[in-house]
Amino acid sequence: MEIGPILRTMTRNKTGVGLLIFEIAITMAIVLNAAMLVIDSKKRLQIDSGLDEENIVTLTVKSLGDKFDDTVYFNQIVDQDLLAIRSMPEVVSASTCAPTPLQGGGSSTQRKPVGAEPSRLVRCPRYNVDEHFINTLGLSLVEGRSFNKEDMPPVMDSEESVEEDLTSNPVIVTQDLALALFPDGDALGQLITFDDSGSPDIIVGIVKYMFTPYDNGKSGMETRILFLAGRRGGPSGMGYLVRAEKGAMNSLMSQLESTLLKVEGDRLIDISPLTEIKRAGFSFTYFIVNALTVIMFLLVGVTALGIFGLTSFAVAGRTKQIGTRRALGATKFQIVRYFLVENSLMTLMGITLGAVMAVALNGVIVKATDGTPLGVGAIVAGVVALWAVGLFSSLIPSLRAASVPPVVATRAT
Repeated sequence: MEIGPILRTMTRNKTGVGLLIFEIAITMAIVLNAAMLVIDSKKRLQIDSGLDEENIVTLTVKSLGDKFDDTVYFNQIVDQDLLAIRSMPEVVSASTCAPTPLQGGGSSTQRKPVGAEPSRLVRCPRYNVDEHFINTLGLSLVEGRSFNKEDMPPVMDSEESVEEDLTSNPVIVTQDLALALFPDGDALGQLITFDDSGSPDIIVGIVKYMFTPYDNGKSGMETRILFLAGRRGGPSGMGYLVRAEKGAMNSLMSQLESTLLKVEGDRLIDISPLTEIKRAGFSFTYFIVNALTVIMFLLVGVTALGIFGLTSFAVAGRTKQIGTRRALGATKFQIVRYFLVENSLMTLMGITLGAVMAVALNGVIVKATDGTPLGVGAIVAGVVALWAVGLFSSLIPSLRAASVPPVVATRAT
């Protein structure tokens, strides 16, 4: 094997070889970490929400006219809307829910056991829902009960006032929030609060699981969810969730607008499948996946072109040397092997430097994003992939070198 002559030849073109080695190293470091970020992002997109996503429709209703400013009238229309929707044969259940699940972000609050130190506060997304929300979302109640009509706050005229009620308010939580608040597993019936000076909440039910995208997962609260009894909305925007029978989504969506306009015509209605809301809520994650994938392909492509170009330049500059070796008996295979070994040595140097850079960069990324650490398997995969790219990129110039006729090469000036 011509390792010695190859290394000496490489030292004669230190600038070109050095730049290529550095390019390979940069590609190795960025591509490996980009691949890990893409894998993490795709895992996030595949997280089970716990909802019957494929069969849920979201409706946003914006009222027109001053008559909807009357709180009593507005809530009467909401009751009529829900009654009309639930009477449709394609509907399993319908409810009010704010904010819309899976939209990305929303509203959050904090809770702790009554009497506990403020350091025990647990941040959690919050939803205002009615008594039908569990069936509408397709959630599973594992302990306690769902809300009932008596749990809903009374509808009052905007001019009415109400005395402060220090009795407990019913709430429902996910199992993850229950365990975060009460690690011993005795959350049902417990009182929780944000501030001990206010009215506490009592946990009347626990649902098995729900996920909502929030803060890109950094806060760890995406499955620690609090459900409050009540409606949040008004003439400027009221949200409904409707769960359809399987296979009835298209038929239902075509009828919902006309059904609501029969109840009250002075409104604008927007209808979207929950799957579209979810995709919008994960829009940044989709952008990261697509952008990093493009960057990886571009970097690998540019590196492949760099290897191809340097090998082609080497072949063109050593035509006489190649011809001499051929005239002295070197086979085509030996000529090809020479350039492939030369390329492999440069690639190995770049990969080695790139692996060190990749690990260092990964440490920064993991600390900043709580991502997955770069494992040995990923590094090995990166080494094999880039080595294969290097060999493939230098193969055509190497075959071209092997095809140079000895007579033409020895006569070259």
